[in-house]
Amino acid sequence: MLANLWREVDRIWARPPDATWRAQFTTGVGEIGANIIQYAYPPDMPGSLDFRVRVFDALIEACFTDTGRAYEGDLASGVAEPTDPLMLADSGRGIALARAAVDELTYERAPGGTNHWCLTKHRALAA
Repeated sequence: MLANLWREVDRIWARPPDATWRAQFTTGVGEIGANIIQYAYPPDMPGSLDFRVRVFDALIEACFTDTGRAYEGDLASGVAEPTDPLMLADSGRGIALARAAVDELTYERAPGGTNHWCLTKHRALAA
């Protein structure tokens, strides 16, 4: 899906983003998507996951909507980096990676039990 996104961006933006910018956005989207699949849905819990990407003149936005368990963490909190490289965790950094890769990451739990995640990345516009 993201490969199709980049083809569309190349078609409509006069100055498409470079590979680093694209990789950052892709990383953020991948981390949030993986977290939803891994943490919002225990093996015995059915549900739904919708994904939408929109391209605007100055930004790209990716939003996930799911009916899984609520996220109970804090988006603003940082992830402590271990001082010993051998202690690097295999998991638990997805939110921090996503937050670092995009300009804005939001999460909202709707009263009806729906989760809504949105990632926004602005492009640099030439002056």
